[in-house]
Amino acid sequence: MCDDSAAMAPAASSPEAKVASVPQRSTRRGLLSAFGAMALSGLAARPARAVGPSGSAADIDPSAVILKLVNRITFGYTSAEYTRAAQLGYTAYLEEQLNMTAADEDPALVSRLANLTTLWMTGEQLYALNNTGQQRNELTDAAILRAIYSKRQLFEKMVEFWTDHFSININTDQAPFLKTLDDRLVIRQYAMTSFPQLLFASAQSPAMLNYLDNDINTRNGINENYGREVLELHTMGVNSGYTQSDVINTAKALTGWGRWNSTANPSSLRGTFRYNDTNHDKTQKVILGRTYAANRGIEDGNEFLAHVAADPRTAAFIAKKLCKRFLGEEVRQGIIDQVAATYLATSGDIKSMLRVVLTPSNLHESAPRYKRPFHLAVSALRVLPMSITSLSSLRTRLNNAGHAPFQWDPPDGYPDTFAYWSGLILPRWNFASTVAPGSASNILVDTASLFAGMTTAQQIVDRLDFVFFAGLWPAAEKNRVRTYLGTGNPSTSARSEAIGLAACSPAFQWY
Repeated sequence: MCDDSAAMAPAASSPEAKVASVPQRSTRRGLLSAFGAMALSGLAARPARAVGPSGSAADIDPSAVILKLVNRITFGYTSAEYTRAAQLGYTAYLEEQLNMTAADEDPALVSRLANLTTLWMTGEQLYALNNTGQQRNELTDAAILRAIYSKRQLFEKMVEFWTDHFSININTDQAPFLKTLDDRLVIRQYAMTSFPQLLFASAQSPAMLNYLDNDINTRNGINENYGREVLELHTMGVNSGYTQSDVINTAKALTGWGRWNSTANPSSLRGTFRYNDTNHDKTQKVILGRTYAANRGIEDGNEFLAHVAADPRTAAFIAKKLCKRFLGEEVRQGIIDQVAATYLATSGDIKSMLRVVLTPSNLHESAPRYKRPFHLAVSALRVLPMSITSLSSLRTRLNNAGHAPFQWDPPDGYPDTFAYWSGLILPRWNFASTVAPGSASNILVDTASLFAGMTTAQQIVDRLDFVFFAGLWPAAEKNRVRTYLGTGNPSTSARSEAIGLAACSPAFQWY
């Protein structure tokens, strides 16, 4: 499958020349090999849908980049989503998505999620159930289903963003029990509020406290893991100038911050935050030049988090990550500075920062992004008429592609670079067999309705062009699939393969 980053082809080499240089093949394997070479060469970095109008930033017509907006703030274009955006207009559609957290969700999705019973359990109930496989699978399935079906697409994109930022491997120690709570009560609750709120919630999340060992960080046994990562990964960034002394004193400020475990009394507290003052280091501390007086308690940690959340270096770090996710790996420093200034002016308000990131001019100049595996899988399923009876095969495909939700081992979150994901081509191609009808009995694509009344290869590829690419499938790729289908009325199996080939085509790897 794939990732999100853009690699542009050398200007001296035209797209037409690159297409001509790839030998024509009649086999599926040959066609996939050609598509792979084209996708990684940068040819697909110029699909028409990703290119805004010419002219200066001041001349940008927002309506000309609506399709690009849809692609960036959702898990993939659908004709219905694009129609909605075009009807509302750029600004109104963006505002609708920014404020979708309180909107009614798709009833079918609500019903489906209601059957994932562990999503709604308390810590006490999760421990009593003691079924880590069910808890992990249901949380993963919920992420997939929400990405495919949710009307709150930008919200779900931000949930994914913050899940990476405050990454917790669900397979580690107590995380199989606690990550479900973290997802519901931290990431999803604060994903569109403000960064300080999210930071405070994460710092008191039993899943995070356990994952980074702060639940064993006491005055008699200082553990630096969380103290280091909250500076390096969650706030200021590794090159922001903090010192080892800052790390140690941050850890001291957060001693006593832990969780209620099996000894919780009452048991309903199990899986919730616990501050134990007897474990708190009460010595004077100096962190980032700020002195914290001796003989204090939980306020040490509270004031540290407030101080670091307001630090300009944190604003710059968060701004750069947001710009990278939505605009690409190469973003002008001036844009990052504008987002950082908005962070400082609004106390880290997430919606305000997104409004700046997603201005039409910024989106116009942004480079195409290479879909990560989860994004690739979901974007294909979003455009197809299909039903899902089980997500087990898709979970397996995502795991094989290295991008199963909540399973990245280091605390830095899944990579967000083209360089990392571009070497994992085979799992992307294998995914096509999951979306092709008949290849996965629990994901059923309605080929009959998709190609109703169509009897020629040209009609088939025209339909796929509309469904997958909004009518902007590059001619070189489209013609290759049409040639592969041959003459006459394509068979049922050939139609199925055409769906898979569309999902594998170079243009579909980018957004």
